[in-house]
Amino acid sequence: MKIKKFNQVITPDAKCVINIELINNAIIIDNEQFLSTYKISKIFKGKYFIKRLIKKIFKHQFNSKLIWNENFWNQIQVCQYSTKITYINPDTYNTMSMELIKSTKKNRMKDILKYKKLIINGYDLNSPLFITSTALNFLGANINNCTLILDGSRRLVANVFAEINPKILIIDLK
Repeated sequence: MKIKKFNQVITPDAKCVINIELINNAIIIDNEQFLSTYKISKIFKGKYFIKRLIKKIFKHQFNSKLIWNENFWNQIQVCQYSTKITYINPDTYNTMSMELIKSTKKNRMKDILKYKKLIINGYDLNSPLFITSTALNFLGANINNCTLILDGSRRLVANVFAEINPKILIIDLK
């Protein structure tokens, strides 16, 4: 993977942006293990639900249509990275926290604070899941070097609140 840093918007109004730096060599996760064990929310797991998340990106973020390639699952590689998160906008933790609280809906904020507490207490809530533009372009997108979040935005924000650098999973082409 060529991308070593990328920005991620963490509020619906796009006022809070963080920089995620990948700080280790990738740990390659076995595809079959990943596809059978990665949980989306509490109960959904498997290829079908990951494909649904990818379809949502095409529907809500791109002007192009998803062209599903049945060979996609054989062409991808899932890697786990340790990260270093820095604040871009706003550029300090206190300002970021206030802006997050102000611009996040109550139910979402309630979940984030619950996740923060669990993360601080050492619970493994699963790593946030991202996908590269290379993998998306394989399915019909036409975007340049970027990494987009598929699942786990609340967990990511909870880690930011807890001031803990999370491990993340990234789907890319082999």
